[in-house]
Amino acid sequence: MTLSSDGQTAAAADIDVIVIGAGFGGLTATYRMRERGLDVLSFERGLDVGGTWYWNRYPGARTDSEGSFYRLNLFDDIVEPFSFKEKFPAQPEVLAYLGRVADELDLRKHYRFGVSVDAVVYDESTGRWQVRTDDGQDYTAKYVVSAVGIQSEPLVPDLPGQENFGGRIYHTAKWPADPVDLDGCRIAVIGTGSSGIQIIPQAADVASKLYVLQRTPTYSVPMVNKELTEEEQRELIESLPEIRKAVRDHPFSMPYSFSGRSALDVTDEERDAIYGEGWAKGGFRFMIESFDDIGTTKEANDTVSEWLRAKIHSIVEDPITAAKLTPNYPYTVKRPPSGVEFFESFNKDHVELIALRESPLVSFSEKGLVLEDRELEVDVVILATGFDFVTGSLYKLNVQGRDGLPLSERWADGLSNYLSVTLHGFPNFFVLGGPLYPGGNWPTVAEEVSTYIANVIAEGEKRSAQVIETKAEVEEAWVAHVNELASQSLMAQYGKDANAYGLGANIEGKLQSVFFYLGGAQVLFDQFDHEAASGYPGFEMS
Repeated sequence: MTLSSDGQTAAAADIDVIVIGAGFGGLTATYRMRERGLDVLSFERGLDVGGTWYWNRYPGARTDSEGSFYRLNLFDDIVEPFSFKEKFPAQPEVLAYLGRVADELDLRKHYRFGVSVDAVVYDESTGRWQVRTDDGQDYTAKYVVSAVGIQSEPLVPDLPGQENFGGRIYHTAKWPADPVDLDGCRIAVIGTGSSGIQIIPQAADVASKLYVLQRTPTYSVPMVNKELTEEEQRELIESLPEIRKAVRDHPFSMPYSFSGRSALDVTDEERDAIYGEGWAKGGFRFMIESFDDIGTTKEANDTVSEWLRAKIHSIVEDPITAAKLTPNYPYTVKRPPSGVEFFESFNKDHVELIALRESPLVSFSEKGLVLEDRELEVDVVILATGFDFVTGSLYKLNVQGRDGLPLSERWADGLSNYLSVTLHGFPNFFVLGGPLYPGGNWPTVAEEVSTYIANVIAEGEKRSAQVIETKAEVEEAWVAHVNELASQSLMAQYGKDANAYGLGANIEGKLQSVFFYLGGAQVLFDQFDHEAASGYPGFEMS
């Protein structure tokens, strides 16, 4: 591989590994491949590193995992650990962290920024991948690692009349880098998912009028964020070895302990007290530390769902608005978000909730938004409409495997891969954050998966293999295991009612399937270790 004088990779180079993406996964994969002695060329459509944290700059954007474990172990091992200043770091701090990772590990030299990948095609005659970018350049590589992210393809509603709107339109996942002035504006926010829950309180603080357009109500618990003192930051850094072990061995890659109790084995008074304690702690602690069966047993889940519904009604003063904000599906069917003063925002006189199932959105107009029964005159429309989860960004790569089979056709009738990272018929192609991945704390998952991919490739190189490919029967057996777990989940049973993106139900016409591996992140990581110890029996290395 050759580099030009400005550090960008020469277009004609024939590369060992091409990595796509510069978030947690892409940076880690780029480092691990270089660590294995391979020439690496990486692409990123943004102008710098950061992945989702580069694009999601909207007011209120922050992690819903604590900064004590929303981090990369490999970085902490190499340089002085990064100290987050808040319990739940905000977007600028996470972006700064990833920038420091790139700087300290000297990763930017491998990247071509501002470049998107348009096609990834396997050439059977050469056994190499042909990669075309949007600037018209062609590359060849022995291996391709997709790290485009699980939530990186924004879902933009197809509403007519956008070109006629005289105001401003923003999507939370495409927020401008320059400051956006919303003070005194009439604002409409479409969506009450994770990003909506974060931006709505921010908009309510500055808007002269705020309309919140909601398709599906969402459960939300408090984030209970705070600034960390220097002493607290120092104590967290000293605790990183213990936190790391707890995260590695946890189903959600979080250092929280399960309670060891059932919601059905205590009195109503005891149960209410435990939920109250969980609410006060906030974040994922509410779900994980309250009771062990609220995410798996409908009868136990009913207790937490009813408790949360009552909580919404106790916070929101107007009973009609509270009823519209109250979900009728089980808690945990959707990934549970957390926020700051979300429900409280609807107690402000200038904030109005509009249920789109009662008053559907028809189009844009010159003055704002047209509903079936009225027109909303606004200056700014904010699309907090989420993402085409997992497959959206992967399909945009236009990946074609053996016999020219498109990845989109491979998954048209059902999701399938081995250990979430490889597919039969797509030799030397690896996916970091693909379907059936464990839905745990993303930096941990990204690091474990990218390390595993690097180890598989290193083993193939050691054997002088030209092709590394998952065995069809091994993939089938793994998918049968994954689907058996998914079929028993509350998400499979109730996800459609909730328009859950984890089921593909948030997009009309998308494959309806549980997109997660529900066996636990630590089980997948243990399988990685078992594969390595057994000589990678799930692969043909020829």
